[in-house]
Amino acid sequence: MRSQRLAIGDNYIDNPDYTWEEENGDGGEIDYLADLVVEGNVGIGTTNPNPNSILELSSTSKAFIPPRMTTAQKNAISSPTAGMLVYDTTEGALYAHNGSTWVAQGGGSTCYVDYSSAVGSCSCPSGWTLKKDLGSWGSCYYGPDNANFFRPPGGGCYSGWSSGNIGEGCLCCQ
Repeated sequence: MRSQRLAIGDNYIDNPDYTWEEENGDGGEIDYLADLVVEGNVGIGTTNPNPNSILELSSTSKAFIPPRMTTAQKNAISSPTAGMLVYDTTEGALYAHNGSTWVAQGGGSTCYVDYSSAVGSCSCPSGWTLKKDLGSWGSCYYGPDNANFFRPPGGGCYSGWSSGNIGEGCLCCQ
């Protein structure tokens, strides 16, 4: 579509308050640099978009594709805004920005916790990627019989119980 000065929406029909600027002016008119101004909600693939939406995409045979970029390109976005979505081609995952950081969205991976026998040496088997070192795992024990209970990575023991570190918990994903 190519446009030069096209305004869509009820406000723009025969309304003297919304005229086109001839040059950069006081802002009371539609900006003279704008090629297309759309008001209200827009539907693509539908003639009746939901009135609560700003944009509704509708199809039974096609999908929405967000911007696709590498991790470096995603991280180079200056001042990302909460709610931004991108498909990270390096990670092969959809990411959303939460206002502070990019967060991978669910699905697409199979993960498990690998309990390494060496404290401080997290690694995953061939074909798996280390996503996070979960910290030391071990046991909690107490009393004359030294009853042992499993202590997961990052977990603690009851007050008065002793804790022993046995290995490292590694989150491994494919």
